[in-house]
Amino acid sequence: MSQVLENIDYYKILQAILIIGGATWVARYSTNRISRFAKRYTRHRHWLMNTSAILRFILFIGATVLAATTLFNFTKEALIASAGAIALTFSLAFQDLASSFVGGITLLVDRPFEVGDRVSFKEHYGEIVEIGLRAVRLRTLDDTIISIPNNQFLKEAVGSANGGDLDMMVVMNFYLNPNSDFELAKQIVYEAVVTSQYAYLAKEVTILVEDKIVDVVFATHITAKAYVFNTRFEKLFASDVTERVKSAFKKHDIRSATTDMPTSSLPMQRSA
Repeated sequence: MSQVLENIDYYKILQAILIIGGATWVARYSTNRISRFAKRYTRHRHWLMNTSAILRFILFIGATVLAATTLFNFTKEALIASAGAIALTFSLAFQDLASSFVGGITLLVDRPFEVGDRVSFKEHYGEIVEIGLRAVRLRTLDDTIISIPNNQFLKEAVGSANGGDLDMMVVMNFYLNPNSDFELAKQIVYEAVVTSQYAYLAKEVTILVEDKIVDVVFATHITAKAYVFNTRFEKLFASDVTERVKSAFKKHDIRSATTDMPTSSLPMQRSA
């Protein structure tokens, strides 16, 4: 390493700093510009945000290599010695950081999820807003930003609700008194879904009916599976449908399941 250090001069140090600083500025500027375009052209939001993540990686890796070659006059022997020393230092002192960096590259190549996806990871659920060099940033539904080290996604199961698409499925559940008119209730739920301003009707709407025991209460369970046209309106879609379903249920005297219907009165359902 002493041979390498002897080749450093202040002018080259300044050049290296300018290279790193310039790459950082370009990365931030391009990220901000791309984010504005993504908000304006929502149809291409996922592609734009993923392009931004890849661009940041290329800029920082390229700047690091360029700064290193500018700073050091590498001979073959010095290059081998430096590479070995740096590799040993990173392996001992920066295991987690190096692991997260490699994890970030793996996420961009393997793509288990993309920027803009709605993702479930451990106890967290929300939208991926950034895949960085060290961590993935996830915005929860209550607008909290959670930073998760990249390497964690290589060890744990992660679920993506929309898999890179702008639309996503939303599941809504309704529990009725089993004596209610389930056919009318099913029709009400269907109409509430397909007339919602948030519904994406290019994909199928599914309404399912089953009898089940929920918290010691026997109920008729109606499940609505439909797609919202933009993942960001997931909760607004569910709220819109639920409000109109409840209003229609009240109008037609369709009652929700209550503890007034004891499970003991239906032994055949227990044995099924």
